[in-house]
Amino acid sequence: MRRKEIRQDRASYPSLASAGMATCVISQSPLAAHCVICYIPAWGMRFEIRFKASAWKALQKLDREARGRLALAIWGLADDPRPPGSRKLTGAESLYRIRVGSYRVIYQVRDDVLVVLVVKLAHRRDVYRDL
Repeated sequence: MRRKEIRQDRASYPSLASAGMATCVISQSPLAAHCVICYIPAWGMRFEIRFKASAWKALQKLDREARGRLALAIWGLADDPRPPGSRKLTGAESLYRIRVGSYRVIYQVRDDVLVVLVVKLAHRRDVYRDL
């Protein structure tokens, strides 16, 4: 198994990393396709943030303002994965959602390994399709 890791400096991702809050690791592995992007927590934050590849692509396609607001909300999940206003989705084992303007972030909390996995993010009219 080949694993390719690229460590980005903090200035590469202005939304999260430029504030000095994280180190970004881009990992591509055939066995861990969901673990494409992860932000390694800094300053004693409890949870690591990971993105599915599709969620990362969706975040990159958004305009700069929306991307910044979503990135800050997602980064807040590292401190508190179940913030006030988050809701557990019915019919799903361990999926939660947060609202950020007209966008929704669907994520999974894995308390045993201290990971928040961002499963999907999209506009509110599209986010619940194909879950």
